[in-house]
Amino acid sequence: KACAHLRAVSKRVLLMNGTPVDESPGHAYAQFRLMHPSILACKNWWHFRARYAILGGWQGKQIVKWTNLDDLSKRTAPYVVRHMKKDCLDLPPKLPPVSMSAAMKPDTWKLYKEMREETVAWFDDNTYATAAQAGVRIMRLAQMTSGFVGGVVDLETEKELPPREVGREKLKVMLEWLEQRMHEEPNLKLLIWSRFRAEVERTLVELRTIYPKVQIGAIWGGQKGTERSESISLLDPRHAPAGPAFVVGTVQTGAMGLNLAAAHDVVYLSNDWSARIRSQSEERVHRPGQTFPVSYFEILATGPKGQKTVDHQILKALQRKGEDARLTMAEWSDMLKEE
Repeated sequence: KACAHLRAVSKRVLLMNGTPVDESPGHAYAQFRLMHPSILACKNWWHFRARYAILGGWQGKQIVKWTNLDDLSKRTAPYVVRHMKKDCLDLPPKLPPVSMSAAMKPDTWKLYKEMREETVAWFDDNTYATAAQAGVRIMRLAQMTSGFVGGVVDLETEKELPPREVGREKLKVMLEWLEQRMHEEPNLKLLIWSRFRAEVERTLVELRTIYPKVQIGAIWGGQKGTERSESISLLDPRHAPAGPAFVVGTVQTGAMGLNLAAAHDVVYLSNDWSARIRSQSEERVHRPGQTFPVSYFEILATGPKGQKTVDHQILKALQRKGEDARLTMAEWSDMLKEE
C-alpha cells in the first residue's frame, strides 16, 4: 500500500527483483499494476483472475489452474529486461536431479494408508494421530514419508505428545549413498535439505555418530547467530575447511541469500511445496566460487511395492509451478521475434 502511494507521485518505476513470477502467475498482477495499469489492462484483481485463472475446488472459488499465459507473457514482455545468471556468471552446470527411492516398511506403509484414507493413524490402543483437514493430512503424510509424525495424542489424557518416529527408510538410503560418496571423495562437502526440523535433528545425530571426525553444522530457525555462522562457514568457499564437511538445514530457514558453494552435492530428504524456496535452495551451491558441476539428489519414499507417495505429488507440483513461471516470464526476445 505504501508503494502504491509512492507510485502515484512517481514518474518512473524500476521494479528490481529476480523472477517476477516464481510460483504462481497471480504474482504478476500487483507488480505490473504498480508499474502501470495499462500493461495488464485489468480493472482489478477479479478482472485479472477472470481472464487468466480457472476456478474450482471448495465452492468453486479456488484457483485450480492458470490459462491464457501466452497472452500474459505478450502483455508484460516489453516491460521486462532479464539478465539470467547463466549469462552473467561463468559457472559449471547444474546437473539434472537424480531420484533415489526409499521403500517404506509394511508397518510404516500401514500407518501411511490409514492417515491417507481414514485421516487417523493408530500406533497402539491408546496413541493415535489424526488430521481432519486436508492440508494437515497432506503434511502428516509428508512427515510419515520422512519417518516421523507430529500431532500424536494420548487417548486417555487427550494430551499431545512429542513427534513420534515411524520409520528410518529415507535416512538409511541417504547414509548408504553417503558412505559410497565418501569413498569416492574423502573431502566431500555436502549440503542436506529437509522440510522438517525433526528430520534435521535426527540426521545430525546419525551423521555425528557415524562420522565423529567430520565437521558437521546445522541451519534452522531459532539457533544462535554464532552457531549459524559457524555452520555456514563450513560450506562457504572462502572459509571451508580442507577436509570433509556436512551441513544439514531446513529449506525454509536457509534457502535465501547464503553462499554454500564449497559443496557441489545437494541432497533433499524432503521438499517444501514452495517453488520459490526449492529454486532458491538449489542456488545456494550454484554461486560464485563454485568450481564443479552441481549434483542434486532426491530421496522419495515409496510403498513396499514401489507405490507412489505424497513425495511424488509434491515434486510434480514443484515442477508444474516452475513451468508456469517459465511460460509466463519466458524468453522475452524470442517471443517478440515471433510476433
